Amino acid sequence: HICDMLAQLGDKSAVGPMRQLISRVVNVGARSARPKRSDNLALGDADIPTSIVYGAVIRAFGQLGDRGTIDLVERAASDFDPYVRTQALDALKSIDPIGEEMRSRMVVRDALSDPRDTVVRAACQLAIQYHDTDAVPLLRTLAEIRPELAAAANEALRRLGH
Repeated sequence: HICDMLAQLGDKSAVGPMRQLISRVVNVGARSARPKRSDNLALGDADIPTSIVYGAVIRAFGQLGDRGTIDLVERAASDFDPYVRTQALDALKSIDPIGEEMRSRMVVRDALSDPRDTVVRAACQLAIQYHDTDAVPLLRTLAEIRPELAAAANEALRRLGH
């Protein structure tokens, strides 16, 4: 709640302390090295509190729109927890709204093969938002190999003019 409140207040001076919070509480490297999960963490999982903190900070970064946080947001997009990955893609929409950063476009393209359907749908929307025609081959493959996501992939292809 504190992260959300600071973001709603637009307090960009909170970015530094929130970065410190992540470095103290979240082992980002170890989390990124774990395989991406398609399912939410099970009730009682010891990683839930850390995921909540990590997701809240990433969400706040997105609400603040501070481009100086893009490195942490992009790193969160490779977290093992789909909740954190979803927060990261949502944050990218605000921090890099037109996909100026090549790294942001690469994160979106990587997310098109995510095991979690909601993450892939968010990536499809970001590919549209970024007008990322380089994502077209990935979207075509997605439509072919994951029928449950074909509608989202085909909509992205249509909106990208393919």
